[in-house]
Amino acid sequence: MRERKFLVDLLHQQCWCWGQDIRSSDNLLVAYGFTRNPAPVCPGSTRYSITLFDPPFRSRWQMNLWGFGVSLSDDRGHHTFVSRSRRGVWLIPQTLDPACIHHLTDIEPFITRPTLAGEIARARSASRILSSTCEAYERWIAAHAPSGHRARTLATWEHPVARAEQQADAWRRARGLFAALYAVPSSVLTPSVAI
Repeated sequence: MRERKFLVDLLHQQCWCWGQDIRSSDNLLVAYGFTRNPAPVCPGSTRYSITLFDPPFRSRWQMNLWGFGVSLSDDRGHHTFVSRSRRGVWLIPQTLDPACIHHLTDIEPFITRPTLAGEIARARSASRILSSTCEAYERWIAAHAPSGHRARTLATWEHPVARAEQQADAWRRARGLFAALYAVPSSVLTPSVAI
């Protein structure tokens, strides 16, 4: 259970960091390549989006960030959601377009836990993309943001899970934890047969 808490706390911290990066003079999320999509109706959470390519699997992903969490959509139209406050990777119905989400209440009634082998595999893939993207982003911040930016950001965060210089490595650790949590059990892959 400590691993799950670490993952929730790390995403909570990352959301805080993204919020501070947005407020920087250059909006570091936009400088990295995210597109800012303001909510059409106020109040609502602005959505930041980026298209990612996953070379090993030759797939394209859409990542959306809000203050309340992250959604990842694969090129087959499957959507997943990782909440800033709830544990785990959740499934979003294919009929719900993440571009239309502006409040946590727009999504919460519809998300479900992955239970079938294909759903668990999608959760695992999405969590791999999330952790890899966050790791790459934090390495980019270390190389391109003003000197000491992440340390200043985390100095005002009350519950640090990782120090500034450890943030990227924390996401590498998270990738392994997600992989273990979303391993497809053999009992799901092969039906039980009474002998």
